[in-house]
Amino acid sequence: MTDVKSENNLKKAEIEGYKKWRELSNIEFACSADADADADASRLSKQLKSQNFTQISSREATAKPHTNSTSSHDSSNSSLIFKVQAQLELDEACDSPHSQS
Repeated sequence: MTDVKSENNLKKAEIEGYKKWRELSNIEFACSADADADADASRLSKQLKSQNFTQISSREATAKPHTNSTSSHDSSNSSLIFKVQAQLELDEACDSPHSQS
């Protein structure tokens, strides 16, 4: 029964990790600030029990213009933003048979 409980806890942790990864991926910055990306990734990583964010960086993206714009086909309304990019990996400490939640 312990194995089933451990497996359920791992699945819950995976789902929570994916949610935090999505949250991190949606954060936008006005400039390329890897320090800000690291800070946000660190903050969200601390909320995870068995995973960590690695390979953290920022990438350029184009902000979508607001839909209430009168000239929706005008690409000059879009602006450059930066988003966080990271990998979500299993924490090595949780991979050992002695780790418990």
